[in-house]
Amino acid sequence: RYRDASLPADAGYQKSLAYLEAHDALPSVPLDSHNDHRIAMALSVLSTVTGGEIRGAEAVRKSFPDFFDVLASLGIKTETTND
Repeated sequence: RYRDASLPADAGYQKSLAYLEAHDALPSVPLDSHNDHRIAMALSVLSTVTGGEIRGAEAVRKSFPDFFDVLASLGIKTETTND
């Protein structure tokens, strides 16, 4: 089991199953994708529950340029900033 104070969730794995249990609290700091498109997409999905900010979210362009458009088509609101 993994817990990080900046992420309002617990994560872990059992055999071939990975899990993420989100808590009802905003992340205390911006989450960092480390410029990895897979992490950026996973954090984006998690953020639909927890809210928050993701640094390096533009990394999704590497494999799924329309990712945030697809989220929007599902009714999920996203916002981009130029920090």
